[in-house]
Amino acid sequence: METPPHSPGNKTEVDIIDIRSSTHDISLKKELETSLSATPPKFPSLLLWDEKGLQHFEAITYSPEYYLTNCEIELLKQHSNEIARQIAPGSIVLELGSGCLRKIKILLDALEAQHKPVDYYALDLSRSELERTLLDISPSSFQYVKCHGLLGTYDDGLRWLQLESHATRPKCILSLGSTIGSSSGSEAADFLGSFVQAVKDSEQKTIFVRDLVARGVDLKKGQGLHVVSSHKFDEEEQEKLWEGAGLQLQSCWKTEPHKYALNVLSIDDIRNGISHAA
Repeated sequence: METPPHSPGNKTEVDIIDIRSSTHDISLKKELETSLSATPPKFPSLLLWDEKGLQHFEAITYSPEYYLTNCEIELLKQHSNEIARQIAPGSIVLELGSGCLRKIKILLDALEAQHKPVDYYALDLSRSELERTLLDISPSSFQYVKCHGLLGTYDDGLRWLQLESHATRPKCILSLGSTIGSSSGSEAADFLGSFVQAVKDSEQKTIFVRDLVARGVDLKKGQGLHVVSSHKFDEEEQEKLWEGAGLQLQSCWKTEPHKYALNVLSIDDIRNGISHAA
């Protein structure tokens, strides 16, 4: 089985921006309380994606049984130039849950070849993994593409997008891989919709309720615990998902026999784009 490459301690600096809010630990505590009190109890996915969790998942993506990554890479190789042409010069290109960057590197190479100046931001939860994966794509080799890491959660990414300094810049948000498939249809629509709203209104203010009261959760030995979901959406379900999130399908490329699709979606403002692979 092919194994993931790892950088041999390259100390070249990369730009990592810490956008974590001061409420991170409180939010995680609340999520733990809510998730573990559910029926059946759930394990917050946020806890899976530390440095070791990200490395374990990267190793899984090299497994022949995990076909999603190879399908996605094949689609990106075939259509990266078309996708790059739909990204406006000067864009903020934000990848949600970036993980290993070998997929996005294909698109960044296409943007570079088109001499298109953009700022690419990889959003993830581990500083060390952001540093390692950014170094793996040799950001200093790009002339037009500037690469940055964003250290934080999806909620932190939402707040970051809403900064007034980003208001006038076109934005392309990428959700590559299995992020959407880990949610139900309504949850996925809400997730995408939250980023649609953030892109449409950079002055939007999001209020997070702080609950400092800890509640005991009684988990019995041997009790089942829901850790992660895996959903697939057919064309009709995808249409409902896009509509629920306030998005319109612009382009779609599929693998044979149509097990996997790469979709380019847009919102009302044609300067902005949401790109998602499903």
